[in-house]
Amino acid sequence: MRRGFTLIELLVVISIIAVLAAMLLPAVGLVRDAARMSNCGSNLRQVGMASLTYAEENQGLLCPSRLNYNPGSGWVTDCYFSGRFIGQYLPGCESIGGTEDAPLRTVLRCPVDPRTTWVSYGMNMTYHLEITTEPWASRSISRVPTPANMVLIIDAVSARWYPGSGNPPSMPSANPALVATNTLSWTPGAADSRFDWTPRHRRGANMAFGDGHVRPSVNPSGESLAGMALFK
Repeated sequence: MRRGFTLIELLVVISIIAVLAAMLLPAVGLVRDAARMSNCGSNLRQVGMASLTYAEENQGLLCPSRLNYNPGSGWVTDCYFSGRFIGQYLPGCESIGGTEDAPLRTVLRCPVDPRTTWVSYGMNMTYHLEITTEPWASRSISRVPTPANMVLIIDAVSARWYPGSGNPPSMPSANPALVATNTLSWTPGAADSRFDWTPRHRRGANMAFGDGHVRPSVNPSGESLAGMALFK
């Protein structure tokens, strides 16, 4: 005669399944985080290569961070990713104008960024200058002897990133909660400034370099300042 499971046996089985699930959930979360960081890195690689392509087609000059079409009317903000600059090399970004808004599902959006419109990556303002007159270009990449140490673009709060000055680095990382609510300061160098990098991936940020490679860092400001010391 076949005997069914007793209540105690069922509870033991359920307990074992619960323990196994609890052990697996953190691993699943790590895999998901790694996939998002890899997706972000792929986006940054494309944005970085677009910046380098722009430089290649403009006598080695990097694109500006933003322009002023009419010096008397104020800045047109953050145009580096617009269709007239690196947006022309990025799918879905050809028609972007001079704003910080980035269309969803484009390479300008990090999959971890909780915001719905703003661009997720910032140009290093050390190299991508604010330009008021033509030609619309910035510093020459040929002046950097080791592009592999030159931080071009980073996970950031806005389209412009000021890595700070002096030693040690003065730029903190932005508070993710304030990033999500768009309630950060506009003061460069201030705590929780819009011009900070932001720790989206395991308390660090993805960075694109002047030779095209991308990797994460938990000290982007320090690494960027070290690279700036190599600037001729």
